[in-house]
Amino acid sequence: IDYSEQSLLEAKVGLERMYTSLHGQAVADEYVASDYSDRYRKAMDDDFNTPVAISVLFDLVRELNKAKASTAESSSLLAKELVVLAEQLGLLAQDPEYFLKNSVVNDGISEGEIESLIADRIQARKDKDFAKSDEIRDALADQGITLLDTREGTSWTRR
Repeated sequence: IDYSEQSLLEAKVGLERMYTSLHGQAVADEYVASDYSDRYRKAMDDDFNTPVAISVLFDLVRELNKAKASTAESSSLLAKELVVLAEQLGLLAQDPEYFLKNSVVNDGISEGEIESLIADRIQARKDKDFAKSDEIRDALADQGITLLDTREGTSWTRR
């Protein structure tokens, strides 16, 4: 086993990438196997070739991210396929929002403080005080918090 701090960090970043692709994404009830499932199965049948199987998962993540911009139906089917395949390796078992908010040990800013700062930032933007809004975003970024502004509101994750 190739173990190092760098490989652990790379694994964490990869897992966060998978969860990020699922965050806010509807997941179909029905599982429909595609070429990704075939490639995944072939990799696992090849003496449990997990590096290849995981690369298939990342290919699926890439396709899911593209599909999210086009049709909800295809993206929800891809999301279901990603979850089904990843769960075979014990991955993606948590709710994406929970995982992304708690993906690192919280020894800094609390969830309540983050939400309060986001509310202050939203008010600053309404008041057209963009300097204050940027200052709050930068302060959160310094604490390892990434903000994502959408039409539905502002969400956040820990880095």
